[in-house]
Amino acid sequence: MVLFIETHGTARERGEQQGTQLKDRIQAAKKAVFKSEIFKEMIPKGVPVFLAIAGLGLMGKNRTKKFIEQHFPKQNEKLIGIAKGAGVGVNLIYGMNYVEVMAGNPLTTYREPLVQACTMIMALPPATADGSIIYGRNYDFPTILQPYQMVRREIPDDGFKTITLTQYPMVGAHIGLNEKGVLMGYNYGRSWKSNPLDYRPRGVPNLITLQEALESCKSTQEVIDFISKFPARTNGAHFGVVDESGDACVIETTATRHVVRRPKDGILAHTNMYQELVDANVPDTSMWKFKGLEIPYTRSPKERFARANELLAKAKGKVTLDTFKGILSDHAGREPDDFTICTHGKTGATLASILVKPKEREFWVTDNQPCKTNYEKFTL
Repeated sequence: MVLFIETHGTARERGEQQGTQLKDRIQAAKKAVFKSEIFKEMIPKGVPVFLAIAGLGLMGKNRTKKFIEQHFPKQNEKLIGIAKGAGVGVNLIYGMNYVEVMAGNPLTTYREPLVQACTMIMALPPATADGSIIYGRNYDFPTILQPYQMVRREIPDDGFKTITLTQYPMVGAHIGLNEKGVLMGYNYGRSWKSNPLDYRPRGVPNLITLQEALESCKSTQEVIDFISKFPARTNGAHFGVVDESGDACVIETTATRHVVRRPKDGILAHTNMYQELVDANVPDTSMWKFKGLEIPYTRSPKERFARANELLAKAKGKVTLDTFKGILSDHAGREPDDFTICTHGKTGATLASILVKPKEREFWVTDNQPCKTNYEKFTL
């Protein structure tokens, strides 16, 4: 069953409510993640874990605080509230929110055991059977995080009401829907070393940017303007955006560039590779090595992209919510692995699956791989 919380009030009040409601869970998550093998693999050899934790907190504060304060002061207030409610140092919350930026560093990230996944799909007229608008996304990441996710409904005093899926200590989210019928989902996008302007280690984490956009934008075009003009982007991101009118796109971004992709014949799929900004992609020759596993870094996003497009094309004109459930549960007719849409891998797995119908304000979530569990319905 999906954990659900609700917060309301000012940003500081909502953050403190989140921290208070999840205090024991955040403390447990902190211990489990920082003692995990994957965290130990990420830190320099010989560095004690307690020093690595302190370093993460200082890095998060030094590289994100002033940008969040400057551009999104409400989100900064929420971050401070989470720390207070959970009884955790503010620096550590900055650090936890900074991990997504740190993991996208082209100079270091390709040595680390971080899954390169997440698949999003969209269908709208004329592709859907009943003229509806449907968005789906599998959230894939290292399995250590699976027990520490939740659905969060926020009712702000000075912004749009939102429902999101995120992790316990996070200010932002990787997918959400607002009361105006705007849906945003975020797939990780790692850029390559050839263009240093595609990655910045200092700025605002994309999860926080997504949350701010949901609280302030009432259409897809407003989101495009918001994301494309935002001056403090950091690592790469692929933002899938749909509004209740059916205006849909993926915004491929690096730290300094962006391109908008649109659906064709009512369908659109995206994984973790740039389809338009192709020169930003990791080369196919880049190998990912972890515990005896050695694979091309781009294999998973390429295979998932091709399979999602194949299944969407076959269903075009008759797509329903059940069609999306089947696609997001797909194992390509074989034993599931790192390269299937429903990911069961050595490097990570599908932690949750989400279906959204923006016109109806419906937000459907599984708390595990969709092949194993049923979707639960939440509404705004």
